[in-house]
Amino acid sequence: MLTAFLRAFRTPDLRRKLLFTIFIIAVFRLGSSLPTPGVSQKALQACLNTTGAKSNLFELVNLFSGGALLKLTVFALGIMPYITASIILQLLAVVIPRLETLRQEGQAGQAKITQYTRYLTIGLAILQSTGIIALATRGQLFGNCQAQVIPDQNLFTLAVMVVTMTAGTAIIMWFGELITERGVGNGMSILMFTSIAARIPTEGQNILQQGGGLVFTAICVFGLLIIGFSVYSLRSKLTLHLERDRPSWLAGIGFVAGILGGAYGMNGPPLAIYGALRRWSPQQFRATLQGYFLPASLVGLFGYAVMGLWTAPVTRYFVLSLPGILLAIVAGRALNRRLRGSTFLRFVYAGLAIVGIVLVGQALSR
Repeated sequence: MLTAFLRAFRTPDLRRKLLFTIFIIAVFRLGSSLPTPGVSQKALQACLNTTGAKSNLFELVNLFSGGALLKLTVFALGIMPYITASIILQLLAVVIPRLETLRQEGQAGQAKITQYTRYLTIGLAILQSTGIIALATRGQLFGNCQAQVIPDQNLFTLAVMVVTMTAGTAIIMWFGELITERGVGNGMSILMFTSIAARIPTEGQNILQQGGGLVFTAICVFGLLIIGFSVYSLRSKLTLHLERDRPSWLAGIGFVAGILGGAYGMNGPPLAIYGALRRWSPQQFRATLQGYFLPASLVGLFGYAVMGLWTAPVTRYFVLSLPGILLAIVAGRALNRRLRGSTFLRFVYAGLAIVGIVLVGQALSR
């Protein structure tokens, strides 16, 4: 690998692309360290030292931003708005004929979809930056830390912070396109890897001290296996195939699903991998997963209630999430009727890749 890297530097065109990519990455990391105007760095550092993030969700998003989110920097949102916008448009292309037509028009149609993705990214960045700043002003971003992270909370200051973070997201999107066009390609993927890699030296020692090397290794292995299976399946024809159900496979899949379900609430990926190996149709996927998750969820709810974990805040959050659940059910039924078998499996593999990234992210953000 080192020999191939050195050989690439001897080629003028590749050397230029590599140096340009390294330069963009350096500027990207610099922006991830620049504080947003209006943030008290002293109070922010005190909150980070005492409480850290409030939840695993913030820790995970902080991982994908390279630690910029909880530092409230210019690039605090990272690439998450762009990724979310891309996923939303890919899903909408299945149910909106206009988007499907654009996808089939070649380069001109793809350019139009890219433009829509940019607009949606900016909209999501405005919403996310507003939410993060609102949490910071209320003292809810860092748990019980009472320090005033944003001392001056007038409307002008908050508006400047929202505009700054949104502009930072637009710049990140531009960086990704520059790397794709003038660098080594796959710009957004490189920036995402850069953000995650930037957290590894900082978090590695804490993980080993708090969770132990065995826990960390097991989570990373599960996550990387899921990611590897998904990427392999998306980029090539799946050669592995189970002709019939085997008790040994079923027992192994059930055991792994139980571990992931109990520890992280992610008991679906092993079942989805097994279904892909068995060449399940969309109808078989839907029926099997519904038949599994209904009793598993009821047992989980009963266990939470027995342990006293079903509290008033949990009930409130559940009620607030019901509209989203109902919307997901309606959208899922529509997608299930429209997707062909091969397209459905590609969505399954993409979802598995996201789950694998989340697992590795949770391990690295502990």
